[in-house]
Amino acid sequence: LVPMLDMIEIGAGGGSIARRNELGLPAVGPESAGSTPGPACYGLGGADATVTDADLLLGYLNADYFVGGEMPLHLERARRAIQDLAAQFDLKTEHMAWGIHDLVNENMAAAARVHAAERGLDLRKYAMVATGGAGPVHACGVALKLGIQTVIIPPIAGVGSAFGLQLAPISFDFSRTFMTKLESLDASTVNGVLEALEQEGRAIVSEAGVPPEAIEVSRSADMRYMGQGFNLRVAVPAGRLDRDSPRQLRDAFEDAYLRTYGLLSEGVPIQAVNWQVTVSGPAPQISGLQVFGEAAGQSAQKGTRPAMFTSGDQSAETAVFDRYALPANFQTGGPAIIEEAESTSVVLPGWSVRLEASGCLVLQRDSA
Repeated sequence: LVPMLDMIEIGAGGGSIARRNELGLPAVGPESAGSTPGPACYGLGGADATVTDADLLLGYLNADYFVGGEMPLHLERARRAIQDLAAQFDLKTEHMAWGIHDLVNENMAAAARVHAAERGLDLRKYAMVATGGAGPVHACGVALKLGIQTVIIPPIAGVGSAFGLQLAPISFDFSRTFMTKLESLDASTVNGVLEALEQEGRAIVSEAGVPPEAIEVSRSADMRYMGQGFNLRVAVPAGRLDRDSPRQLRDAFEDAYLRTYGLLSEGVPIQAVNWQVTVSGPAPQISGLQVFGEAAGQSAQKGTRPAMFTSGDQSAETAVFDRYALPANFQTGGPAIIEEAESTSVVLPGWSVRLEASGCLVLQRDSA
């Protein structure tokens, strides 16, 4: 009953191990080298070829600027690991590295396709948000496979989860089961349930240091058609429930049901199952987050390095930029690589990138 995002785990990451599977075919993951010993390029004893090793060999990662330069990577160890795997398939090392990179992209895209199909979504209508250390490296490749035209990479993407946790308000969720048909809803009983949950939440949030006047309360209910096994969560109007509340709840449920399933079950009674109250404090305010380079006239380009963007042997000399030095009006065409301490953004050929006022990098696929 805890509110949560609808997430799927794909088992694909920088530590995912590339191998020859039981059918003699190349596979990547779900086994992972983790952080100990980690990819071969970490130099901590790992010998298996991983996605990070492939990305380093393809030129996407900077061996001297991994984790902001605090952890140098070993290119030759990555090469040896991938070379050993390539020999099993009679492939060139570079071809094997590209295959690992492309296969993990396909793994992520395939999971997204299934997830979208189950919900009737057309992913081509959406933009992709890429976070994590390796997410921005692979985002364009995954987007291409899904027909997505826009990729958004927020500031400090590599530590987005930790940063978001620091900005999360103090919040507690409370739930109680009280099953009732809307047509026979006892407003007095439900008011008692909601008020008890709110009082419990206010006491806990107050103990956490939130002043009473800053406490925020929201309410919801899990509802369904009688006989169904899945619930939809809908907002419960503020204030005490009264004779108009069943109609308001019915309208909210039917609106959510129509958006989710595309049709209504006319004549079937609607049942409320669980009642929830969320009690929270205000979200922390942030200031001083630098999203543009400060030095006027200073070039954001750090240099160039060769990088591979196809399955062939050819590398393209690619401009490398320092994300912290990007000016407010920055934009460029791919191929390009944009580095920051916790992550690297790879802009493929045929894509462009611009820096928005929010600090987000917006990558756009060029029109055909």
